[in-house]
Amino acid sequence: MIAHPWILGVGIAALVVGYLLRRWASRHDLVDVATDAALSAAWSTVTRRRLPGVPEEISSRVRDVTNEASHVGKAGKVAGMAARHVLAQAAALAGLVLLVLGIGLVGAAVYWR
Repeated sequence: MIAHPWILGVGIAALVVGYLLRRWASRHDLVDVATDAALSAAWSTVTRRRLPGVPEEISSRVRDVTNEASHVGKAGKVAGMAARHVLAQAAALAGLVLLVLGIGLVGAAVYWR
């Protein structure tokens, strides 16, 4: 029998929130997007034996910026991407801390007597 269900519940909640934060951060972190695109291009080069084009994720982001009518709109799009990148860096760190905290709390709830 688990001695501390509240600690277990908080630990599981921290694990879920940490996982969701890390997942959101991976979609908006520009370094992760570029790394995934480079790995995808390398894999398609190896498997298809031809040079790949620009990956869709990067070309869609460039297309979003170039579709703006004015330079101010383009700058706003780039600033939004940069702001999400900074927030993604912080969210990834917070998610990692929550994952570690959740594992610790679940372990403490299971083994506490």
